[in-house]
Amino acid sequence: VSTQSTGFLLSRLAEPYRVALRDTLVPAILQFLTVKRPLDCDRRDFFAYAEAFASLVKLDFVSVSGAVTTITTLLQSPDTRCAAITMLGKTVELCLAQLAEKCEPAQLQALRAALANVTDDAFQYDISYILENMGWQRVGEPLVVGMDPVQSLINSQHSLGAVAPAPDVIGSNLSSAFSNGASFDIGSLSAAASKVSAATHRLVPAHSYVGHTNTIFALGYDPYLDVLISSGKDSQVIAWSSATGAASQTVALAGHYACSMDVDASRRQLLVCGVVNEARAVDA
Repeated sequence: VSTQSTGFLLSRLAEPYRVALRDTLVPAILQFLTVKRPLDCDRRDFFAYAEAFASLVKLDFVSVSGAVTTITTLLQSPDTRCAAITMLGKTVELCLAQLAEKCEPAQLQALRAALANVTDDAFQYDISYILENMGWQRVGEPLVVGMDPVQSLINSQHSLGAVAPAPDVIGSNLSSAFSNGASFDIGSLSAAASKVSAATHRLVPAHSYVGHTNTIFALGYDPYLDVLISSGKDSQVIAWSSATGAASQTVALAGHYACSMDVDASRRQLLVCGVVNEARAVDA
């Protein structure tokens, strides 16, 4: 179930049921995520729990401040670091505006300090993703200018100066960090997102690929082969080289055209949904 669908359902619950659901879900999720694990554990075992954690924060079902405090604490122990990195990555992905708007500077500085102490090779990709989205630089790197407005908002609220040491480890009942100040308002727009001016983002033409003879309905991208895939009402599915812009492969569909597609790069599959092409059917 998507975050949007979950939010829609939770918003329809009466207050006593929302509180009861929160008080049931949060301890269960945290109990699973705080199990001691090696640094090289299989993250698939708890990835869904980390996403559920971030989704509850996204919905303001739990406090983003409590979430940051909990993640900061878990990062400090090797036994819970793998789960903490995964939780932080999903929280940054889903709750970036809330982190900018609702967290105190000291909390984000403590989080950044705890993250700076994570030097394990297994987490460097995650850390790069987190730093990039938060607008933070690694220790010793020059300040990057011209970053995304949401990141700039974070930086303006939370100084990039010397970071404060991480706070003491919170109590064993980690779920208590969420109970204080938790609210449930999924309908409000983020103030941080609203400050992003449309004028700062402009679409710039990059390439024109010539090959289709009718309306194009769907686009997909294969990151492994670095090809753009398009389909149109001319019943053609064309793979384009991102490097040259030339058509590397063309498939003609008999009697149909693909109106939507999805690329499953991990399985080397292209999934398409087709509609009868009446023009071709008449010709046939």
